[in-house]
Amino acid sequence: MTALVGCVPRTATTTSSTVTVDDTAAEVPAATSYWNGLAGWQLFTVVPSGGEVTVHLVDRAVLDEVCDVAELPTAHACTKGGAAPTYHAHCDIYWDGISNGVDPFDSAIASVSVIAHELGHCVGLGHVPPPSVMAALDPRPYPPTDQVLIRGIRH
Repeated sequence: MTALVGCVPRTATTTSSTVTVDDTAAEVPAATSYWNGLAGWQLFTVVPSGGEVTVHLVDRAVLDEVCDVAELPTAHACTKGGAAPTYHAHCDIYWDGISNGVDPFDSAIASVSVIAHELGHCVGLGHVPPPSVMAALDPRPYPPTDQVLIRGIRH
């Protein structure tokens, strides 16, 4: 199972306008579309650069240092920043590109799940019990739970 380390758990209820996400990883468009579809409005907008959220693909040594996850060998991503009251503080997602344990039979869905999970942290969502893309261990898209979480964010 993959542990994802992110922001302190919280419930997102603050109003927000669209959060821009740099198109720096192949998984970004699908992950933002997942949340936008559940939110029922354009929560995330993908931009070529200069966005409020950036995904950094890093090696394990950088992940251990930046995210302080050396003691969690199964962690493959973390979020730094974001979740400000207006959700417009810059949010950095660090990911080593590994998504093992999420869905060993479909690595594309697994990778999108990792990015969707970290985007949730960027807008203030915390960890919840599975099934949910916001589950700390084994995050998987589960629209019934995830829609309740993301609909707490109003525009």
